[in-house]
Amino acid sequence: MSITAGTVTAGPIGLQASITWAHNVAADAKELWVSVGSRWSAGGNTVATVKFNTNESFTQVSAANSGEYVAEVWKLVNPTITSANIVVTFSVDGGRCGAGSVDIDGYT
Repeated sequence: MSITAGTVTAGPIGLQASITWAHNVAADAKELWVSVGSRWSAGGNTVATVKFNTNESFTQVSAANSGEYVAEVWKLVNPTITSANIVVTFSVDGGRCGAGSVDIDGYT
């Protein structure tokens, strides 16, 4: 069985200490993934936490930091099948950022 994408959601773009967007997890989803890209003129800012449905915490999978630009990937295994908010909180307030989410299924 191949891996298939369920719901794909574009998150917000902005200048804030956290970003929030709604994601509707598909019925057969096994994982929920979030990618975050940011530009921090002061450098050193990373994602502090990623949460879904208020209390489900993501685990960081990968991160790359050039000093000014940061890219991070986070995942949540066995997310609750529901429509709820994803909240990404940054370690430092401010900076340009954007994010998106996708849930996947179809693997064993």
